[in-house]
Amino acid sequence: MKDKKIVILGAGFGGMYAFKSLSKELFSSNKVILVDKKNHFLFTPLLHEVATGSLGPQQVVEPIRSLICSDTEFIQSSIQSIDTDKKTITTSAKKISYDILISSLGSQSYYYNITGAQEYTYTLKTLEDAVVLKNQFIKKFEQAAQETNFEKRKKILSFVIVGAGPTGVELAGEAADLFFDTFEKYYNDMYCIHDVSLILVNSTERVLGMFNEKLGKYATRRLSKHHVDVRNNIRIVEVRKNSLIADTGEEIFAETIIWTAGVSAQRLITEKPVFQLEKGCIVVDEYMRAKGLDDVYIIGDMAHCLDNNGKAYPMTAQVAKQQGMLVGENINNEYFSKPQKPFKYRERGMLASLGNYDAVAFISGISFLFSIVKYEIHLFASTTYS
Repeated sequence: MKDKKIVILGAGFGGMYAFKSLSKELFSSNKVILVDKKNHFLFTPLLHEVATGSLGPQQVVEPIRSLICSDTEFIQSSIQSIDTDKKTITTSAKKISYDILISSLGSQSYYYNITGAQEYTYTLKTLEDAVVLKNQFIKKFEQAAQETNFEKRKKILSFVIVGAGPTGVELAGEAADLFFDTFEKYYNDMYCIHDVSLILVNSTERVLGMFNEKLGKYATRRLSKHHVDVRNNIRIVEVRKNSLIADTGEEIFAETIIWTAGVSAQRLITEKPVFQLEKGCIVVDEYMRAKGLDDVYIIGDMAHCLDNNGKAYPMTAQVAKQQGMLVGENINNEYFSKPQKPFKYRERGMLASLGNYDAVAFISGISFLFSIVKYEIHLFASTTYS
């Protein structure tokens, strides 16, 4: 394998780990191009901390050019379409040809076709989203500081987070710290804890559904203790400018509504239908190649890849990272005339912060409940699950 052009679309976890896994020998006789609409790698698991001011934007990003080698071409551009027959990619900057394509464009917020959801809610998918949310939180408390009418102040300080997966739970925990601790000091002349409402709306029976029941219940107790109103089994059917409508007819009022209820794969537009799709994702084989296209790899949130039980892998950074590393290794194997390896996912564990120095984790079949008091870590409980 020589004099080939390898193009990587997307510089997230999947794309960057695919790039980092390519061997040095491969770069000497092949051209590698990395394309992304942003010029930085974003550590998405910490976006909730940027949204609440615990971290600055610069602390969760790394310039792409500092991560790639000098003989790699980086193109900051958005992807418009690809032609798998001609092996070309049309970007907003120019057209690129490829011999091997790796697509890892990630996901976008998904609104389940709910009326008003996209129009009237904030999201937390990008660095820009996090900065907008942070400014919104500050703006609302500043508005409330100037409002003398009690009822109007309560409306201004009403917040709802829709979706109780890791993103929603972690944002709720950090927002509780911001609202009921930090802002209490800043706005003590007008502050009353009963003026602020922070509601976490969940469509299922418990929060953090991918964790075990023990951890989900613990997370609910800790969030509730820190003034988060957790409401389970509420399915939203409509979003209005300042309220949510549940399937029961209940209306939940809030001036700031944040949507963390789900994501869908970014679409890869082609000149003609070539990809097999499942739930918006591109179906891949065990080597992460798009079905029927040996020269196109799909990794991360865009890939519909099944485990041994026939269940699709979750859209997480862990999965994208491991798929990226495998694809990079398999391209190396092709270069050195070695056989391809199938994807085998290894769960490294899951962790969710709850704010106020609390967290839950599930690692190697063991659940952990953490709390930090006076800078000492306390392990409340650990239980092995089969």
